[in-house]
Amino acid sequence: MQHSKIKTKTLSSDVVLPFNLFLKVNEKFLLYVRTGDELTADRFSKLKTKKIKELFIPSEDESQYLKFLDVLLSSGSDEKKSTTARA
Repeated sequence: MQHSKIKTKTLSSDVVLPFNLFLKVNEKFLLYVRTGDELTADRFSKLKTKKIKELFIPSEDESQYLKFLDVLLSSGSDEKKSTTARA
């Protein structure tokens, strides 16, 4: 299985992931979060604490990752719009 590198900072906590998420340790890929499971705040915090800047997804899941980013970005812009409208 081929893996694609992604930046940890592109993820968000408490969001269900539509792809498997892997850590690379000693040239081995270890499953960190399964497809359909949530990246909890605690697990996300551990990544930051350990200064893990890169994670991996299966290369065939790249399209799911891009859709995931689109949803995150659009929900973030919706929050900004609603905050701006209240101000």
